[in-house]
Amino acid sequence: MNDNIPECPTPEECAKKIFEMSGAKFEPEIAADLWAKVEQHKWLLSEKLSRDVGFRTACIDFLENMEQAVNEYLSYKRRDILSEMGAQTFEREIWDTISNSQPPKQLVNRRIILPLIKGTILVAALLRAMEAFRVFPKIYVMTGGGPGRATEASSILIYKTAFRFFEIGYASAMTIIMLVLLVTAYGFYLKVVRKVSVEY
Repeated sequence: MNDNIPECPTPEECAKKIFEMSGAKFEPEIAADLWAKVEQHKWLLSEKLSRDVGFRTACIDFLENMEQAVNEYLSYKRRDILSEMGAQTFEREIWDTISNSQPPKQLVNRRIILPLIKGTILVAALLRAMEAFRVFPKIYVMTGGGPGRATEASSILIYKTAFRFFEIGYASAMTIIMLVLLVTAYGFYLKVVRKVSVEY
């Protein structure tokens, strides 16, 4: 796009011309600022419709859809920059026709998508693992670790060892081991979080 936008001679004239074309009155300073934006919008509409749209049409459309117009222009510029860099796009339907076992989809998943979400997956997995050590109340209230030992978590096992079988020393040793495991996992979690925050 040519960034040399023709400027309106004076703010008063800009306000007058915008009023003539759209019927909307603006202060001269605001009208001068709007003039450049309407010119950009005119260029964008012309590109999209593959024909020259008049300044009047662009002015009315821009003023009616002001918020959307700015966002649309920015997304169009991003696409323009990506295409200049050599990026290629294809439709979602084409992507969906490629089966999951075919090489293109596997390569994209392994080399692009997974590296981008690796940090998030690690953080989520570590948080869930640490949360698994703290499931005592739900299990204790609902099943008590049963039937048999089917729902017995480490915290339930420590509780039973200490308060049902009165093996306080054994339960204390299990608690210390669990604490060491949690501290190690939490240290690893902090390391991963710092690394991920540096990458992003």
